[in-house]
Formats: sequence, structure tokens, C-alpha cells
Amino acid sequence: MPESQPWEIDRVAAAQMLTALGIADTPEAARIAAGQLARHREKAMRWAVERARDRLVQDLERGAVDHYPRENEAWARGYGCAEMQVASVSADDLLDITQGAPRSPGQVLRGMIRAAKGR
Repeated sequence: MPESQPWEIDRVAAAQMLTALGIADTPEAARIAAGQLARHREKAMRWAVERARDRLVQDLERGAVDHYPRENEAWARGYGCAEMQVASVSADDLLDITQGAPRSPGQVLRGMIRAAKGR
């Protein structure tokens, strides 16, 4: 897994955490805390998507047992192909998070201004 890139939410949470702990909010402390929070966020997201995918596969397997006796062979092959497709999708593909350069404060502000104008 590539190095986690902190999102703005990670930076905000890091600043709040440092303040709550009474730790000086230096650029270095903020960078380290935001990096840790980004890694935790990505692990939590990955866990959740893997759990959801596994649950979906289990439900598909149960559905196959319930429906197979009533359906024909073509249906069973199609259902099996769909089940394999769902099971083979990786967590990275499901999350669809692209790792890129972090957005600058100016980019974040411009995005906020555009969003406010659109309301």
C-alpha cells in the first residue's frame, strides 16, 4: 500500500487532537499527527470495504443455495460468474482512492469558494 496522503480532514483532526492533548501545534507535530490519522483512516476504510464485500459474497452464496433448485443451468452459470466478479474486486478498486499530491491551502479555499457560489 502506498504511503497515506493526509486529507484536509486528517489535518483538522490532528490540530484538534494536539490542542486537546495540550501539545504544541508545531508544523512537525501537525504533519506527524495528520500522517498517523491518514493511515488509521485508510485502514478503517479498507477494513469496512473488505467486510462489506465479504458479507455480500456470503449473501450471494446463500442466495445461490436458495434459488439454484428453481433455476436452470444458464442461470446458475451467470449467478456463479457474478459471484466470482464480486469476490475478485479488490479493496483498492472498491475504495477508488487515487494517491496524488496533497492539495494546497489555496486549492482548498478555491474549492470552498466554488462550492459556496454554487449554493
